[in-house]
Amino acid sequence: MSIILSCIAMVVGAPLEGAVMRTWNLAEPISSIRPLLPGQAPNAWVHLESLEDVMLPGRDHNVLALIDGAFHVAEEGEYCFELSSDDGSQLWITGTQVVNNDGLHSAQARIGCKTLHPGDHQFQIKYFQGGGDALLSLRWRPPGADAFQTIPADVLRGEWPATRPVDGADKQVTASPARRRAGDTRPLEDMWPGWSAQPVVLTLADAPPVGAVTAIAATGEDEVAAAWDDGSIWIINVRSGRGHRFAADLPLARALEVADGGLMMTHDDGVLLLRDTTGDNVANDERTVETLVPPGGDMVIRDGALRNRQGTIIARLDPQSGINRVVLSDPSSASAVLGTPDELVMARLEEVQNRLRASWYRISGGPSARTGVVLEDGSMVMALDDGSLTKLRTVPTEAFAVENALPMANGVQVLLNHAAARDVLSNTDHWQVEWIDAAGARSPLPIKSASPLLDGRGAFLETDAIHPPGTLHVRLQGPWTSLHGGSDPIWSPQIWAAVHAPSPARIGTVLPRVAYRDNDLSPREELDGWSVLFDGEDPAQHWRGFRQETLPQHWSAQDGALVFSGAGGGDIITREQFDDFDLRLEWTVEPKGNSGIFFNVAEDAPATWATGPEMQILDNARHGDGRNALTSAGSNYALDPPPFDCSLAPGCWNRVRIRVRGDHVEYWLNGIKTADYHLNSPTWKAKVADSKFAGMPRYGQETSGHIALQDHGDRVAFRNIRIKRLDGDD
Repeated sequence: MSIILSCIAMVVGAPLEGAVMRTWNLAEPISSIRPLLPGQAPNAWVHLESLEDVMLPGRDHNVLALIDGAFHVAEEGEYCFELSSDDGSQLWITGTQVVNNDGLHSAQARIGCKTLHPGDHQFQIKYFQGGGDALLSLRWRPPGADAFQTIPADVLRGEWPATRPVDGADKQVTASPARRRAGDTRPLEDMWPGWSAQPVVLTLADAPPVGAVTAIAATGEDEVAAAWDDGSIWIINVRSGRGHRFAADLPLARALEVADGGLMMTHDDGVLLLRDTTGDNVANDERTVETLVPPGGDMVIRDGALRNRQGTIIARLDPQSGINRVVLSDPSSASAVLGTPDELVMARLEEVQNRLRASWYRISGGPSARTGVVLEDGSMVMALDDGSLTKLRTVPTEAFAVENALPMANGVQVLLNHAAARDVLSNTDHWQVEWIDAAGARSPLPIKSASPLLDGRGAFLETDAIHPPGTLHVRLQGPWTSLHGGSDPIWSPQIWAAVHAPSPARIGTVLPRVAYRDNDLSPREELDGWSVLFDGEDPAQHWRGFRQETLPQHWSAQDGALVFSGAGGGDIITREQFDDFDLRLEWTVEPKGNSGIFFNVAEDAPATWATGPEMQILDNARHGDGRNALTSAGSNYALDPPPFDCSLAPGCWNRVRIRVRGDHVEYWLNGIKTADYHLNSPTWKAKVADSKFAGMPRYGQETSGHIALQDHGDRVAFRNIRIKRLDGDD
């Protein structure tokens, strides 16, 4: 079930006229109303006598507020409400949203109406203030009134709690809705770990330039010429930051190049050659020149494509990528760096059938660069959008990333920088391939097989034939971590590859499929003490209904999976009970489906969820609970959100691990740790008290119990269910 913005449980105190406002100072800016992580006390409590011109206590930026109370109405009819705010706000009455004025915006009003009967009607106003001016005001138009007016104080009813906990720390909100990890279908946020950045701190003899850098060229070992959009060109030592103005009052530079004893500059109306003939490091000879190859780099982006100087297409860019600039090209490494407003993209270049083509992938987030240049030592100098310069050099990294994609006649070969497990590489559920034709139309490309490369650093994906020209888009999904020693997930799991024409000479190697049986233990698992909880044929051997001795209807073995096929069967539990354990399984759910895995379940409670904490199973994209990270797939349901959405689509098998050792509980979904908590810790108790479980005294209190699988009314399947009891040093 879904939950809305949670409230800290109030100990009822004195009734009052007016309403009660609580505010939370947020650690990070938000752009819409988001749920708070449970268990965080407010920064302040305020008794409001009026809902007009509400003033925030304390901080005036990055604040979330909840105002609770009731409207006491004497007359039945339609009541309309005008909610004005800067920034976002919402009005909820008896659990129904009446006015939605959410989002970052200046002062604006929204109106909503609701029929109210005589009596009390609980309401909540949700409001956030991002920055700048602040405004929050609610007025109403009762039945028979012609205009909006102040809500009388005697209409407002509130409860002033006897205890009002406060906490001065900044608070956290959930990522809502559940989002993919940065770099997976959305921009990266951090810099590539394989780069070390050194900002160039400018020490200039003259007044500094204004604006952003529009062109840059290497003029020496640690020296660049940079043109700013104020019409000046500067010579700068990127190691020391010292520099001087070389020229001023020039047209806007589009490109720079060292040539003919000076600097050649391309602008909109031609090419200038700038020379210093007096030796004072200032250009004194400026002339217009004619050249067959003006400065401008090897590539440009025009009409949605990466092109060479002659306009020939190197790659048709995915219109969803936002790539709009060539930052730099490096012919020595057959690569280029492209840019979007939010991140940098690495392009790998190769010549196929006498024509250049590219594969490209996200490489680094943070401030984007307008232009850049490669120095003699292989380091790069980037000119950022804010006008600053940064030097980047390559450093060793264990970060796991895609490196290239090579289209072939029968599919595409994807290369990785480190080796991955063969069972991950060979599982077609862990890959997605999409074909984007020359007109931009997108269609999924079924994967027939996935054959790991011998060194484990990639795989060949066998697909149906494609019809160039167009672009292959490959996405890696699932438990992608490397065998190199790092435990972090893959840095950016998407790569695009341009295809200009069929490649009959390049044929990928398809390996024979390794036959294995689901639900069997490997010899190593048997040696390590694992046991199966489902053999693929007889679920009743290890499972029965909650408070039943037999397996209920709608639970059965189908094609080697334990399947719940329809509502009415009820939850099932293991016949054995467990205390410390390591549980592994795989699940898949139907579109819009919902289910869950519980542990420490007691049968003398009314339901599995009355005692057992839950790991959520969900189709995030289609089910309403996916709009809240707290209730998305992999969450510790309603208490701890996953760091990002790492679930696979319906029809694919998601890998789960739940490890319980004493009070310490950990969840993993598809190789990503999604929850890590301690039962009965102060943090746990605060979160439970601030959740739907506050009225369940035995929730999470059992130290052992059954494992349960949920009947939530939706079709769900499980396989490869195995468990290991933990003791000693496990």
